[in-house]
Amino acid sequence: MSEDTQNNGNATDNGEQNTDTGNATDHGAGNNAENTVPQSRLNKEIDRRKAAESALETFATEAAEDVPEEFRALIPNLPPADKVKWIREAKKSGLFNRTASEDGPGAQRPASPKKGDLKQSAYEKYLSENQ
Repeated sequence: MSEDTQNNGNATDNGEQNTDTGNATDHGAGNNAENTVPQSRLNKEIDRRKAAESALETFATEAAEDVPEEFRALIPNLPPADKVKWIREAKKSGLFNRTASEDGPGAQRPASPKKGDLKQSAYEKYLSENQ
């Protein structure tokens, strides 16, 4: 082989395949100390993440408690961040402001007179007819 040809590490001078994995430049999951995070730093980051997730879960639970009792069954089972987002959107749209009497059948029906009013008006009618 002449010296002008490049050696890309794939073949030896006699044409055999080079199986050297190049341990000096391996950036995989090996024991290369330059590419690893110190255990103490990793544990701090894990603790921070757990604390953030716990705080978010607490916030989502509190947001769900602000929803009226009769509407809590409507809240989907989502991860905490998505649940808070869903609750906020539902509040903006007015989903939790409606009541069954406002939207239910007969909501347009006029209020019926009270029992006392009926008896009194019937009695007054009787008196006016018999005098």
